Amino acid sequence: MLLLKRMRNTSTPVFLYPPDPGVDLENAYRALATELSVQSYRILPDRQTNLVGQLSESSIAVFLLGASYDERAKHLIEVAAADDKPWVVWSSPSAETSRVADQAGFCAYVERFDSSSKTYLNAGISSTKLKEEVLSLLRPDSGPFPETPGKPRVYLVYNTRDLREIRNAGHISFHFREDCQFEHPDDPALHTRRLAGSDAVLLVWGTADENWCSREFAEMVQSSRRDSAKGLCVFDPRDTKLSALHDIREKFAQIHIAEQFGGFEAARLQTFFNAMRYRRIGGQP
Repeated sequence: MLLLKRMRNTSTPVFLYPPDPGVDLENAYRALATELSVQSYRILPDRQTNLVGQLSESSIAVFLLGASYDERAKHLIEVAAADDKPWVVWSSPSAETSRVADQAGFCAYVERFDSSSKTYLNAGISSTKLKEEVLSLLRPDSGPFPETPGKPRVYLVYNTRDLREIRNAGHISFHFREDCQFEHPDDPALHTRRLAGSDAVLLVWGTADENWCSREFAEMVQSSRRDSAKGLCVFDPRDTKLSALHDIREKFAQIHIAEQFGGFEAARLQTFFNAMRYRRIGGQP
């Protein structure tokens, strides 16, 4: 589980409060937490101590308001606003009809709270829209490229400082160049946009260390479009990757893994490219 632990350490933290929601918030909390976890975001708080520190560590804060009053929520919201980071408040139907006087007053206070970094969502916003809003705030620079006719766009992610990794990526782009338009990681400023705007993202991992892979893998899962094909193409050395591949297969069933140990064979990637074509035309792989 070493790779997953490293991914967790490099994943973007999201402060989702309260961590122990009541029955009225449980469905919305679980839906959002599941979506964030699937995309490799790290959910905080993960302990009941040092809530302010965990909030400050996070890239975004999301507060779900229910029928019950929480003594800690006011201070945490004020800390989030002072940090000048994006924070979202969703006032659930139960919050807007709460018969708890303190909670009714608190909800009114939060709605009127003046903060340029606040996004306020009332009970008319569904939990699905809540997820979309949170994900859009987590990806402020990930506007997709415009649709282009013809070949699907595939973003190859690899360590450009290692000649062996460049050759590994070259095997792929050369053999499939007639079918796809390949983008390469040659401009850091376009990295997030390429992750979000491509029809497929393929991470190439050969001689790079596991820290590099865990960081890039987490970014791929978090930033690429939900309907895009995502894959990991692994090259020698084999023995150093077996444990990591086992972990990825267990936790990320949607990621296609192509093993190229012992030499490149284009046929081993055919399933990945077929899945990308199905997704591009709106079908299912």
